[in-house]
Amino acid sequence: MSEYLLSRNTLGTSLTLVVQNSIGTNLLVTTSCIAYKYNNYGSYIYPADSLNTIHWTSLDCNVGYVNMGNLVSTEVNQMYSELKTKHAIIFDLRNYPNGTAWAIANLMYPYNTIFAKLTMPSVTYPGSFIWDYENLGMNGNPDPYNGKVIILMNEQTLSHAEYSCMILSAMPNVVKVGSQTSGADGNITYWRMAQDIHAGMTNLGVFWPNGDSTQRIGIVPDSVVYPTKAGIMSKKDEVLDKAISIAGCSPGNVAIVGGASKINIYPNPVRDGFYLDMSNVSVPHIGVEISSMAGNVILEKSFVPSGSSLKTLIDMNDLASGIYLITINEGAKKTIKKLTKI
Repeated sequence: MSEYLLSRNTLGTSLTLVVQNSIGTNLLVTTSCIAYKYNNYGSYIYPADSLNTIHWTSLDCNVGYVNMGNLVSTEVNQMYSELKTKHAIIFDLRNYPNGTAWAIANLMYPYNTIFAKLTMPSVTYPGSFIWDYENLGMNGNPDPYNGKVIILMNEQTLSHAEYSCMILSAMPNVVKVGSQTSGADGNITYWRMAQDIHAGMTNLGVFWPNGDSTQRIGIVPDSVVYPTKAGIMSKKDEVLDKAISIAGCSPGNVAIVGGASKINIYPNPVRDGFYLDMSNVSVPHIGVEISSMAGNVILEKSFVPSGSSLKTLIDMNDLASGIYLITINEGAKKTIKKLTKI
């Protein structure tokens, strides 16, 4: 609820709610606006908690994994450089991505490919529509991806996530795994009908290249997998397990190479600075970079974790409010986390 009550307010705005429980006792709950509504689009559940903060990684059976909800544009080239020799790459789109599918396709497509076509209003003849064909990639790509592409999807795959799914689906060897998406693709035009009455409409029609519509239908998986009660209780990601099987691996024997960082950063969001907790690591050197969402490095620090320096405060007083990327380098392992300054 606080997401909608505070979403149009200034970062850091607080709100106190009176909540009455089932026996009539009033409880006070105070919450703060930590991000604008569309900075963190929706809430996503990853049964495999170790993948929740990962941007991309390798599984130990020569399979790559990309969390499209975390991957940002400045990371696409490095991600592809590390995963392009894998015999399969799993792209997780059970989230809201960051506009990276275009750059990924331009690296991976073997040739220029039409992946969708759109209907859009004609400004020359109002009331009529024209077709627009969407294509990516270049002919003669010297370094295309030759392995299997596996896309994970479910009801949380909506709008831009569905369009990203269409882009990745144009690869030659693709399997879509999970459940049908929301069927809500297309740009939105908003307008005010009165001071307190707002409305909006989708002004684009989104179709597959063969003319089949995706709106109100969604993206249909090739392999239908729904999480089960037993799987959820045992913290299994059954959709990911199916993708790993399609990639030719045994899900029970797959481990994440490197895995998520054991370094904690807190609090998040922050006002003045955050603590870097290195108590759970054993590497001799830690490098930390603070970058803007555009990838510009603002601050670099290095640490030798030992004794009293296992918890270090990193000052952010001089930085403006907003969302930053915290890159943690632990030897050969690199982890990127988002942090909000209020």
